[in-house]
Amino acid sequence: SILVQRDVARLNRDELACALLDENIETKKYFFPALHRQKLYADYQPEDSSDLKRTELISEGILSLPIYESLPDETVEKVALAIRNALL
Repeated sequence: SILVQRDVARLNRDELACALLDENIETKKYFFPALHRQKLYADYQPEDSSDLKRTELISEGILSLPIYESLPDETVEKVALAIRNALL
């Protein structure tokens, strides 16, 4: 997984995900929404959950790239090149 920050990458996680999908590279948005934003856990969050800005930043920026045991080096290079091209 990578953290995509607009102020660094000039695009956000969703824009990068779309750019990668255009290259037939599927990604996932794991850890989204943040746990304290999920309905199931709404009753368990602390009264002052407004101090979770870092958690929200990370949750909104995490993009999980393809990864599995037999991932070929060529695919890794393709993903890296596609990310580089999207950021340029």
